[in-house]
Amino acid sequence: MLAEVEVADKREIMANQLLVKGCASVKELLTVSFGEWPPKGLEINPEIKHSQTVKLIPMKGDAAMALATPPVLQQELWIKLNKELIQQYGMLYSTMGHEMTHILQGEHSTRLQKSFSMKMAEFFKGGQGVVSEDIMTDFTSRKGNALTLKSDFNKNSGRKLSHSDELMFRMSKVINSKGSEIQARIHQIVIDGYPRWGKVPATSDEFYAAMKNAGFQLPDHIEKKLAELPENSSARHFLSCEEASSKVCKNKVADIQSIIDSLQEKSRPGFWNEVMPALYTDLIEMYGDGPGRARFGLGVNPKTQMPLKYFPGQADVKKTSPAPS
Repeated sequence: MLAEVEVADKREIMANQLLVKGCASVKELLTVSFGEWPPKGLEINPEIKHSQTVKLIPMKGDAAMALATPPVLQQELWIKLNKELIQQYGMLYSTMGHEMTHILQGEHSTRLQKSFSMKMAEFFKGGQGVVSEDIMTDFTSRKGNALTLKSDFNKNSGRKLSHSDELMFRMSKVINSKGSEIQARIHQIVIDGYPRWGKVPATSDEFYAAMKNAGFQLPDHIEKKLAELPENSSARHFLSCEEASSKVCKNKVADIQSIIDSLQEKSRPGFWNEVMPALYTDLIEMYGDGPGRARFGLGVNPKTQMPLKYFPGQADVKKTSPAPS
């Protein structure tokens, strides 16, 4: 228990130091998320530098806790952080990690080497060509998988919302249901669990066990699978760890759970079979674990087809380098 507190304190101190500094490399932001880099458990390619620089800008007011620039068309990268609000509702290192995930999502979408006109079209449509968005859209666009995004605030709070507040809560759910937002919350859940687990989930069984430990309500078929794990399964370690107790983790689990609950009941097992593993393996590949998706039996992520020198943030590659044919 003492070690967990020390790691959490260390990460919060590190996050505050970076905010005072005013900028950080993505590698520094990843180090803040886990307390160390690379994290234990994954096969992080040591040649990946994560050297792109992100400005860290203090923000005030009550409009938002944090914002990140969508990295489209190679503009300057920044994260704005409202420390006052963050301290009321979360942890600085976790919120910083959430916004860093959005930076990675946009940066990695450029690996697909789309034309300038395609990027412009995506920008004006409000999209960034982000893989996590495609994963979620592909699932919810299928027959029977549509989301019903109704606010459950009235039921849970015991008081009735005004029409405008109801619309605001529904809009919030629409935003949270985006694949990029679910993926950023998975990052927050994983970094919250890292001190408890001592490593990052690297296989399908480990991932499901970690999500159960974090507090998710898993479908019956996954619960059954976890209950029948062999005695020597590495996933059993995650099940044996102390369960999540932090407010941040509970809130992020609740956010994703509310999206899952917005699906028809028959679609929810499919979300866990397809969407959650796909979002997670895409996330760890953005960290630098190239074989992550294949290790889960999900094939090869198209982003991994690009040569390493075109990986975002490679310090020795100029932005003017020609794209591969």
